[in-house]
Amino acid sequence: MTTLNPMQRLTLHLGLWAARHPWLAIGVVTLLTAIFCVGLGTLRVDASNNAMFGHNDNAQIDYEAFQKEFGREDAVVVAIRSPRIFTSEFMVRLRALHEQLEAKVPWVEEVTSLANVTYVDSADGTVRTSKLGDRWPDQGALPEAIRNDLLKSSLYRRTLLSPDGGTTLLIVRPQTFVTPAALEAAAASGQSGGNALQHLGQSIRAWHDRLDANLGAGAAAKPVPALSAKGGPTPAQPTDATVEDIDLRSLQATGSAPVRLPGSKLVEFNDAVRRIADEFRQEEMEIHISGGPVIDEAHETSVHQDLGLMTGLSLAVVVVALMLQLRSTVGVLVPVLVVGMSLLATLGAMGWIGFPITVVSQALPPIMLTMGVLSSIHMLTTYLQDPEPDFEQAVRNMFHHCGDPVVYTVLTDVLAFLAFSIARLEPIAEFGLMAAFGSMIGLVYTLLLLPALLRIGRIKHDPTHKNIVFFGWLSNIVTPVGLYCHRHYRAVLLATVLLIGLMIPGIWRIQYAHDVLTWFQPEHVLRRDTMAIDAQMQSSIPLEIVIDTRKDEGILTPEFMLGLRSLQDYAASLSNEHLQIGSTNSIVDSIQRVHQVLTGGSGDALPGTRELLHQELLLFEGGGAKEIKRLTDRRYSKARVTVRMAWADAHAFIGLDDKFRTKVVELFGKDVRTTVTGVAYMQSIGALDVIDSMWSSYLLSALLIAGMLFVVLREFKISLASIVPNFLPVWISLGVMGYLGLPVDMFMVLLGGIALAVSVDDTVHFMHTVMRHRRTEGVEIEAAVRTTLKEVGAPLVIASMVTACAFFTFSFSSIIPLSRFGVILSSTLVIALLLDVVVSPALVTGIARLEARRMDKFNKTKVAS
Repeated sequence: MTTLNPMQRLTLHLGLWAARHPWLAIGVVTLLTAIFCVGLGTLRVDASNNAMFGHNDNAQIDYEAFQKEFGREDAVVVAIRSPRIFTSEFMVRLRALHEQLEAKVPWVEEVTSLANVTYVDSADGTVRTSKLGDRWPDQGALPEAIRNDLLKSSLYRRTLLSPDGGTTLLIVRPQTFVTPAALEAAAASGQSGGNALQHLGQSIRAWHDRLDANLGAGAAAKPVPALSAKGGPTPAQPTDATVEDIDLRSLQATGSAPVRLPGSKLVEFNDAVRRIADEFRQEEMEIHISGGPVIDEAHETSVHQDLGLMTGLSLAVVVVALMLQLRSTVGVLVPVLVVGMSLLATLGAMGWIGFPITVVSQALPPIMLTMGVLSSIHMLTTYLQDPEPDFEQAVRNMFHHCGDPVVYTVLTDVLAFLAFSIARLEPIAEFGLMAAFGSMIGLVYTLLLLPALLRIGRIKHDPTHKNIVFFGWLSNIVTPVGLYCHRHYRAVLLATVLLIGLMIPGIWRIQYAHDVLTWFQPEHVLRRDTMAIDAQMQSSIPLEIVIDTRKDEGILTPEFMLGLRSLQDYAASLSNEHLQIGSTNSIVDSIQRVHQVLTGGSGDALPGTRELLHQELLLFEGGGAKEIKRLTDRRYSKARVTVRMAWADAHAFIGLDDKFRTKVVELFGKDVRTTVTGVAYMQSIGALDVIDSMWSSYLLSALLIAGMLFVVLREFKISLASIVPNFLPVWISLGVMGYLGLPVDMFMVLLGGIALAVSVDDTVHFMHTVMRHRRTEGVEIEAAVRTTLKEVGAPLVIASMVTACAFFTFSFSSIIPLSRFGVILSSTLVIALLLDVVVSPALVTGIARLEARRMDKFNKTKVAS
């Protein structure tokens, strides 16, 4: 009788218990799934820029602190292209659009346009501060002097007006923070109409938003802005309120602590902006809409669409493959039910934990459906081939033959996925954690449900393989190929080494990309609109620099203002073929404007004394200028510099933070504190992490998988050799990508982990079976390889092709990198299958031959002595 190892005994006892108590096993799994499924009520989609980093990430902390102090820097931009911008008729239309946006867009904080932006000029020898729209004439065109002034001034050029005067912007800024009370009031008012299902959906969304609000209250130790009765920051009040200004604990106790505006409310905000803008489209008034909130919403829409499509297609591939293989309805339903329940449990767990579905984790359901069914395929195939008539003995044989490798392959998958958890990018790290959890829960469900459902479904054995389509001729193809490679192992191993070397130049040519706008198809309206706006304004993406003097009124010195001017000039000088700087703005632009009006001098002059600077700032504020609150804090200790750039790949922004920090130290000394943040900076961090996450996760995967292979195979040389057919497919794919110029992006980071997790399954099954025959039967290597190929060759081909076809469904995604990822991943898995059939037999043969020669030499030496 064969001695079982501890893992075999554990899986065997679990499987036999489920086979003997099928309804109890099903009940346990169902109850566990039901508990997890409660979390589905809080599962949400979040494809926003804020979802890229964890709340404890320093970059995210700085970004949120900036928004709490100065408000949102990402807004919806409505661009109007017209040849009549400086006419009275256009201003009438612009005012109407501006007022509609202010009045009818929910969750709006403010709207800025030519109609209400501050304009400073002189009247009767004094400084006059007014709304720019008030200077437009009731009839005719704007005076030429004012028009030229607007086109030259840094306050308006490429911030609200294009250099040619043909495009103007409306900046529609959503609220950054809201109160739970405001969310409840909005939900209640939204239920006045609609059917019962709409009311139910609104209630669920409102409940979820309240839950997010309560969870978000845990961040109360950070500064928060003052709130208006509507739940948003009060424009007239400073937005740098601290813990001393607001009793946060009392707010939390009453459930009214302010939280970030939920994504569902941003959707309402964006929809209202688009709807109102559409009403104003007419001849000679071309309108384009872009901005951070719109891009985030478009990604979430793509996730919603692709998630159902790819999950459905993957499920269809699995069902068709199982039907072709087993030709049994019950045989198809068993593995589908197993992976379906494990998928529900995993998604529910995401809801419990608070992990959202992101652009990365949308791939999780198809991956779980595909990879989860592999264990069932191996175990079902073994069960169906067994000629044993007794059911319990057949189950025992099934676990004895493949229970061990199934467990170890899943554990290897878990380690491969856990390697992603070290990524700084939150979507990648969360994907790794939940994929590992899903693999483990899928393993438990397989070990419990499969024997139970086999008992209840009364699926019969098929030792002649009559019901397993293609099994015979697949085995007849795989076995001769594998044996040929076994007999010519030297040539195969030499070709493998040459192939590795051939890919090295391609690896060195790998390019990296992180451009969320090019995730959309070229004809996507958002991509077209963003490019159209950038063609005129070059200001789609902001980089924010905050200089903190740490002294009251520390920025109100002529020297500091001159330093700000120099910093902005330096920023403008950084433009190159990859990076286009559209505009730079800070408080110094407003001070220069007031000084110019007072003195009649050039626009570059600044007040020469501290007293004059105070007086001119007082004139600017006293005239009702509202922009000041977004340029500095109320203590005048900080200055904000905004650098607006044309949209580009995030790699163009890498290094800008270091350049600006160095320049700030050069201009202001080491005593000031510099914070660089904004969308451009966050994307540059993401671009760097794509590179770091890829190589660090691959290295960690290699170490973890090598360790697991040693545990499974219990022979160092075989374990080391098994790494080759696992990593070589990824190496080949990356090399080909380098040769073809295909970039590595956030999705391609997953390529290695997923390909390793799938290919290692085949390798473990092959190597484990070879070693089992060698150890238990003492046969020669050729006999062990032949028997192994006959036993697992066809199942390996079937499982690999099913997986490759299922992952190919990613190619139907509307997100371009995910579509490309599907094609490359499925190709990588086909390569992995070929290498398992060709290289694995050669590797085990080569090691066996070396071991035999070593033993022969040892024996000869022993005899001679």
